[in-house]
Amino acid sequence: MKIAINGLGRIGRNVLRVALNKNIEIVAINDIMDINLAAYLLRFDTIRGSLDVEIIDKNTLKIKDNFIQYTTFPSP
Repeated sequence: MKIAINGLGRIGRNVLRVALNKNIEIVAINDIMDINLAAYLLRFDTIRGSLDVEIIDKNTLKIKDNFIQYTTFPSP
């Protein structure tokens, strides 16, 4: 199953973590926050623990072994 996440707030980050542990592929994330802040919030989560997050370019995140397109459309 492939999904996209719109909004990387508290719930969006939790859904992302669950999807990474299941047989679900995250293909895209859309949020109005900057990709640097999104990577920081995923990397340093004091409740859920840290993730291996890398910014490949201004539109791509690498989380574990997954390459995920990151967009910032305010109204997708």
